[in-house]
Amino acid sequence: MKQEDKEKTGISRRDFLKTAAAVSAAGVIGAYVPKDVSSEAIVNGQKESAASENQSPEIRENDESWRWDRKNVKIEKLLEPGKIGKVQTRNRMIKTAAYGWILWDMATNSFRPEGLAYYEAIAKGGVGLMVMEDPAFRPDTIGRPFYDDASIAVESQLVDLIHKHNCPTFAQLTDFRPLMGIAASSAYYYPTKLDMNGAMPVALTVADIKDNTELIAKGAERCMKAGYDGVELNCACSHMFATFTSRFWNKREDEYGPQSFENRARIVTDMIQAIKQRCGSDFPVGILLNGFEMDTVELGNNSLTCTIEEGVELAKLYEQAGADSIQVRSHSIGNHITGFFPDYYYMFGEQPDTGYGQPIDIEKYWPEFITKYDGAGGFIDTAAKYKEALSIPIITVGSMDPRLIPDVVETALQDGKIDFVAMTRPLTADPELPNKIAAGQIDDVRPCAQCITCFPMTRCRVNAASTRANGPDMPEGYDVQPATTKKKVLVVGGGPAGLEAARVAALRGHEVTLYEKTRRLGGLMPIAAVVKGKHEKIVEFVSYLSNQVEKLGVNVKLGKEVDAAVVEELQPDAVIVATGGVETMPDIPGIDNSIVVSSESLHKLLELGLKVVSPNTLRTLSNFYMPVGKKVVIIGGQIQGVQLAEFLSQHDRDVTIVDEGPVENIGLNLPSYVKERVVLYNQSHGVKTLMGVKYHEINDEGIKITTSYGITETIKADSIIVALPTAPNTGLADSIKGKVAEVYTIGDCKVSGVMVDAVEAGNLTARKI
Repeated sequence: MKQEDKEKTGISRRDFLKTAAAVSAAGVIGAYVPKDVSSEAIVNGQKESAASENQSPEIRENDESWRWDRKNVKIEKLLEPGKIGKVQTRNRMIKTAAYGWILWDMATNSFRPEGLAYYEAIAKGGVGLMVMEDPAFRPDTIGRPFYDDASIAVESQLVDLIHKHNCPTFAQLTDFRPLMGIAASSAYYYPTKLDMNGAMPVALTVADIKDNTELIAKGAERCMKAGYDGVELNCACSHMFATFTSRFWNKREDEYGPQSFENRARIVTDMIQAIKQRCGSDFPVGILLNGFEMDTVELGNNSLTCTIEEGVELAKLYEQAGADSIQVRSHSIGNHITGFFPDYYYMFGEQPDTGYGQPIDIEKYWPEFITKYDGAGGFIDTAAKYKEALSIPIITVGSMDPRLIPDVVETALQDGKIDFVAMTRPLTADPELPNKIAAGQIDDVRPCAQCITCFPMTRCRVNAASTRANGPDMPEGYDVQPATTKKKVLVVGGGPAGLEAARVAALRGHEVTLYEKTRRLGGLMPIAAVVKGKHEKIVEFVSYLSNQVEKLGVNVKLGKEVDAAVVEELQPDAVIVATGGVETMPDIPGIDNSIVVSSESLHKLLELGLKVVSPNTLRTLSNFYMPVGKKVVIIGGQIQGVQLAEFLSQHDRDVTIVDEGPVENIGLNLPSYVKERVVLYNQSHGVKTLMGVKYHEINDEGIKITTSYGITETIKADSIIVALPTAPNTGLADSIKGKVAEVYTIGDCKVSGVMVDAVEAGNLTARKI
């Protein structure tokens, strides 16, 4: 390496590997590995026996040592029955109301089979109570029609399905009109990139408010007639009722204005009383509220936001009016999803972020927020303030994953800080989570990736059945069915597609062998974890899949590449090829210039590091060495390019993204709520993004392009990184067609995609064999 290049990157590659080895020798890695593997070689936090090529390494989440106590946690209170009003729950776990757009088919005005299967799976999985979202009590709000009595019989289908599994269920009644720009407490408009308020609403008149109270009471009565065990009123976020309780939104000067707690609470207390009058005093009414409000756009300007102390005073009035429970979350004005996904404050690392790419000192503005677990359980101490002041049950949400933080959840219940734990994402990832926890099988719980691919409900990255079961792709439903004919199945490739295919094929009873050419499982997932960081639980998903295939008896062979001769020797009945795609290199003059860094070469360097340290440790070490210069041009603006740009900008690189595609392709394939945050982060950190460009040439100075505005310029760069979607890799499949009865290609070797596509392809393919 030239001296000037060494100055750009800090230390040499040899020094970097020496550093990594020194870290390993000093016990930084070993300190996080359970004692029972001390006699074996540790590779990437894995247990690997040198004596056998067939050993399947167990990937351990060795970077987050606070989680290792979870195996020793005695879970008791979480599994105890609870009570909300007259309704007894079978445990302290509640499935919250969330975006349920998979449930209702607007074209046919009926429930989708896939939606019913999703909710039935959760009820069957052992959750204590389900709160169903989106029955629209009036025609001008979001949700499935539930504003006349003709809807009662239809809604009963869903309720009966849940009750069939001895699970009680509430319906959440929500008025979305402020978010739709239709109506609110006041004609107040606060548009921001990451909030949902899109247009100026009209202020409700007193007559409108009273009419709405009557409508919601009638809606609750219909819920009761449909069989629901209770209702929950959504008074959180910036939905209708929260625009009255919050001084930030409420600018009124009448009896519903912000001049007193009674005025602010009046719309909610009136609704509680109206529902009780119609449905009976013993019909449970829960309240979902913002336990704390914080302005994340104008940091420090919290003069009009609702404090915990104010929220508690309002909640006292709800209790006096007859409320049977309080669910506490928060509202970040200008950052919608952190109100119930507090882990998203930590999307970009250990320093909390506003969502707009700026750091935030949460403890300064919100000292009750628990920061120790990267946002998980963040609202517990806030909820505890409500618990101290009220006698009705207190529920809290916010990355309350009993698989992730069982000690935190159990302690909060045991200490009486909360009465119930609310969640949706972990139950989407694994509907059987409650039953598995009750059976002591916490390691068999499929981990939620915290990727919010599921928000709004479309797909789950780790659970292919979540929105496919009972549909045309998966008519057999959630449960994997035994194969009628047992076959010898060969899976080639140990990435997410191959591992999921091997898991499902083994569940069906096939004899499964999996070959992986490297010495570890996971494919590109550990490399993705280096770039993405520890917020998304990628390493934990690798661990889950690796452990599951081992438990199911899959014969895993590492460090051996498969070709047609190997297949012919093994004589399988079916081959699933999941070898990944091939690198795409653009046809640009000078693409072979020494300043061009291919994705493949970066991957190889990362693989060297992953032989010594775990993904999160390697990410930390990248603060000391990066194999790129200070000025970087990334060719490719889709998911690969924008997330790489985020990673490099965190490491003080001057980054420019160039892409031939249209501006709509920026961050393509990222979940929408993630994409918005990544784009804002990049913008705030000086990343320049040029879409619709024309490439001319690459030279020693950088890359010459013509922008979409017709300006031709050379963008100077020390390094140019190609980060494009891969191309199909069908060589092995083509070479064995006609020699094996069944040959399947899945994942990137068939079509470029992302992790959710790979898992889905592996699952669906294995179900057909």
